[in-house]
Amino acid sequence: MRFTFVFDGLGCGGVERVGVDYCNALFRRGHTVNVVNLAPERNEFVSQLDNKISYIERSYPKRLAPERYCTLIKRKSWGRYAYPLAYLAATIATESKKPALKRGIQEADVAVAMSGHYNDLTFVAKGIAPARAAIAWLHGGIASYLLISDGFMSLYKRIHNLVYLVDEGNVEFAISNPYLRFNMRKIYNFVSAGEKPYTKEKVERYRRDYGDFVLMVSRFDYPYKDHFTVIRALPVLKDRYGLEPKVVFVGDGESMDAAKESAEELGVTGQVVFAGFDPEPANYYKACKLVVQACAATEGLPTTILEGMAFGKPVVATDVRTGPREIMKDGECGLLCRFKDPESLADKIALLLTDEGAYERYAEAGKKRVEDFSEERSVASLLGFAESILDGKNEV
Repeated sequence: MRFTFVFDGLGCGGVERVGVDYCNALFRRGHTVNVVNLAPERNEFVSQLDNKISYIERSYPKRLAPERYCTLIKRKSWGRYAYPLAYLAATIATESKKPALKRGIQEADVAVAMSGHYNDLTFVAKGIAPARAAIAWLHGGIASYLLISDGFMSLYKRIHNLVYLVDEGNVEFAISNPYLRFNMRKIYNFVSAGEKPYTKEKVERYRRDYGDFVLMVSRFDYPYKDHFTVIRALPVLKDRYGLEPKVVFVGDGESMDAAKESAEELGVTGQVVFAGFDPEPANYYKACKLVVQACAATEGLPTTILEGMAFGKPVVATDVRTGPREIMKDGECGLLCRFKDPESLADKIALLLTDEGAYERYAEAGKKRVEDFSEERSVASLLGFAESILDGKNEV
């Protein structure tokens, strides 16, 4: 089967890592895989693609995607008048660029809008990535995207075939939209982090330098990722429990400087390590004591939670309605803390650092849970979905 995967950048991030893993897994199984990167300046993960996979760069930023401007309607009254003009201008710009954008991209059986952003969805919906069928990859449930903008609904209607990761909100969506019938399949992102090689020397060095440290692997992208609550939990850990663990942040991004300022204001700079971007964070996972995943908005299916579990580390995550709750089975396989609540986060971290029985219980439950996110299961489900689409067999 021939696949084209379209990404809004291949920089540091869980979505990008998941997409690259799918591309490589399909290629290893003998399928033809083409990758189109619509944000060429973000290319850190390109090196992780198999070098025999066709890689194409096209500059198509989100500002050129017409549906992006649906959000103008939700603004003040002027937005209702600005929206049709902006939509028309973006449509004209996209159509004028279409021949150049399309050049050199061979027709596939299935084109996948992998990032789930306006631009890669538009690229697939408009057939700029030519294919017999199309799939939109939702990094969460459908309801969370439609809360952002009706523009996603418009693009999903054109693509029709949706992969989703969590059930949250799907029933409410179906009830409130009884006349919409998408062809949908739930496919968990697979994780292979526990199988990835690590360097013994680096692991020993991290343990020596940082002790029993807390790890968060995530881009600095507030309000979607909430490093600030993790930093604010450190004084609570010291005052309430007498604990002063180091926190290592692996990743970079626009809100990193603000996070550094927050650590300085709270007087915890000695406990916070800003390690920067690392395309292969296996050494950190192996070396750490536990993993945290804090967010200040909705989550999809956070790769970092799965990676931590794959390495046998217990996980503390923000209890948002989607991803973490789905992965951790409402707290059976990891600890959930309240949204933007440093005290709640500190309490959960302290439990894992002071109660060996709880630590082992959650570490083992997480390692067992991650078996549901195997490569074989996920790739087989994707191939089955693609085959059913090409055969004209719609699902509910």
